[in-house]
Amino acid sequence: MMEPKALSIRQQQRKDALIDIARKSFQRNGLHGTTLAVIAKDSTLSVGQIYRIFVNKEEIVEAVVNQIVSERVALFLAQNHDLAQKAVLLARAIPPTDGQRLDDALLMEINAESLRNPRLLAILQRADQKMKHEATTMIRRHLPQVSEEALADSSELIAIIVEGVAFRRLYEQTPAQRKRLMQWYKALFLEINAAALSQ
Repeated sequence: MMEPKALSIRQQQRKDALIDIARKSFQRNGLHGTTLAVIAKDSTLSVGQIYRIFVNKEEIVEAVVNQIVSERVALFLAQNHDLAQKAVLLARAIPPTDGQRLDDALLMEINAESLRNPRLLAILQRADQKMKHEATTMIRRHLPQVSEEALADSSELIAIIVEGVAFRRLYEQTPAQRKRLMQWYKALFLEINAAALSQ
């Protein structure tokens, strides 16, 4: 199988700009409300020009999901895999931006649609593997002696917590409750670490 030809800098910039436009369109119009015609109108390209960059809409969805995941992985790295800081973010002591909320809603919509569309499910599964790789790196850094099974279980628990929190962002919590939740998350991370060490 031949390797795909590398894109020129200009082609990559055009592709990246189109991904940004598509992401905003998906956030604004939803998965089904965003057609290639809508993306073309927002980008001032024709649908034919978009087909020269992406094979189909699913490929654009995958590029958008990868962009969101890359940003979240970069945030993990910027926090230097700090579980205490992760607890602060989960408790919304640092409120998510409007863009993060829109990304959460978009990922939930793609997740729901993936039950009917195996191509979307495959996209989400690849993104999940990327996030889990980062989670296992975070855990391994703090617990170098932990087994591979415990590492996999711990990263799954963290994924469940993070994704659940993203859904719960839709509902309001008081500052006092956020403060208590931050303590719960910190305690939960310590429990996950202790359970991983005992396996």
